Amino acid sequence: MAGDFITCPNCNKIYANTLETCPHCREKRIGRGCLWIVAGIFGLAVIGFLIGPSEKQQSSPHQAVAARPSIPKSPQTAIMALTAAQQSDGVLVAGRTNLPFGTQMIVGIETPAGAILAQDKATVGEFGRFYAGSFTTKANGLPNGRYVVRVTAALADVQPDAVKPAIGKDWASFLGPLKSAGIVGPVIEAVWHIRWTNSESGTVLKAVLPAGETMPQTNIQWAKDAENARVSARAAVWQAKREEAFYACQTFIKRNLRDPDSADFMTDYNGNLVTKQGEAGYLVLQQVRANNGFGGKTVSIFECETHLSEDSWELDNLKEDN
Repeated sequence: MAGDFITCPNCNKIYANTLETCPHCREKRIGRGCLWIVAGIFGLAVIGFLIGPSEKQQSSPHQAVAARPSIPKSPQTAIMALTAAQQSDGVLVAGRTNLPFGTQMIVGIETPAGAILAQDKATVGEFGRFYAGSFTTKANGLPNGRYVVRVTAALADVQPDAVKPAIGKDWASFLGPLKSAGIVGPVIEAVWHIRWTNSESGTVLKAVLPAGETMPQTNIQWAKDAENARVSARAAVWQAKREEAFYACQTFIKRNLRDPDSADFMTDYNGNLVTKQGEAGYLVLQQVRANNGFGGKTVSIFECETHLSEDSWELDNLKEDN
């Protein structure tokens, strides 16, 4: 039967369909299954080539851009300020600091000779606030006299895992007179020598600094100083992220172009092109030259608004001005 024979593509002679090699020229026969595999691979490659550009064009400029690894920031000065007041159940110590949210501390009241009267744990909360106490004595309060209030931020190694990246190894992210060697390793420690005086009403106690002494790091009201420290710390973080925002906006802009690969950004990073937008956002100006739909180049100026959300940059708004 005709189906029992095939023609050799090399020598054009006929031989049995059951043979794997042509008996005339020894040309090895290519199986039909192999031909289907080759054809299938070729077909997938063609489909991928046709589909690829359309998917690229459909990418949204609003898709998040992964943030770059944070560049180590310069160490900042550790700041702490404190006050205290008598409550119905004892003495409450309250303070503010620029140490990271969640930092664990020990707050103690001592005599000038170093005898510890009471201690309590404290955790840095929102806006750098921390509280300890209420501290009590047999008389449910401290007698008039001189005392030492000592606030110590624990060793970096024993701080919560969420805090460790912000403080660095051995408190490397903080410097200044509040950083000390400690007994077993570096700590942040503030000490206040106070004179404790009962008010005339008998319901409120005030911490009064002895004559000639000032608060560590400051000579202004403690609350105002701590607020300034918080604002300065947030401003430092914002400044450190400006360059990341600049390059994140370049990615958002490219996604908006007809031909992203042709993008030629005409301005290198410049801090003057990045301004604050709202509480934690950035407004970035970019000038880019790219292919248009008529075979030429178009120069456009973009206003890009973005903000950092956890580990990625989010696009808030993108405006083009040709």
